[in-house]
Amino acid sequence: MTDSIETVDNSTLEKPSKAKTKKPAVANLYTDLIEVQKAIPTIAKTSKAVYGNYANFDDIIKIVRPLLNEHNFVLIQKTQTQQGEQFTSIGIVTELLHISGEKITSDPFIVPLQAEKGKSLAQTAGSILTYAKRYSLCALLGIATGDDTDGNINGFNQYNNNYNAPALSPQLEQQARQCASNGLAVYQAFYAQLSPNDKKAIQASGLHNELKSQFS
Repeated sequence: MTDSIETVDNSTLEKPSKAKTKKPAVANLYTDLIEVQKAIPTIAKTSKAVYGNYANFDDIIKIVRPLLNEHNFVLIQKTQTQQGEQFTSIGIVTELLHISGEKITSDPFIVPLQAEKGKSLAQTAGSILTYAKRYSLCALLGIATGDDTDGNINGFNQYNNNYNAPALSPQLEQQARQCASNGLAVYQAFYAQLSPNDKKAIQASGLHNELKSQFS
């Protein structure tokens, strides 16, 4: 018996396909984020403040949001509220949601909400949130835009001093109000002789500004 040899036409065989290596989702996120940062132009500082010119939030968002969307990001800025023993604080958390399902989240930017002379509490809250949105977004994307007037808001300027201030005791509040009822000079004399901690307590609670405003 003669062995037969079957010739196989290799051209008809399916060649094993090379598996495509997919980039991890997080790699795609950072690749797109790099493109966003490369595309952000120098943002004109068209608004004026005490310490120089700055780019306001509206100008920034008009430039940044289309670039984020073009590179597969959605921008979300969430309001946060924290209730402390002495005052309520409000602020913003910024999130960049990527089409891959990954996201980048900023740390909360929180500022104590305190009454300002000549402004309603709602107006003060609006100023704080506008500043927080701008600061948080710029920090997350690495944008430098200069100073702004919102940074002069009462709560932001006093944040470091007030955060660790002692609580205002009922006795100290009563004494301060009683002195203020006898006139500005009496209250000023009372305030001048207070200890540093008592002064901090009155200032942090907002009582000092409240009593002074009665004489303006």
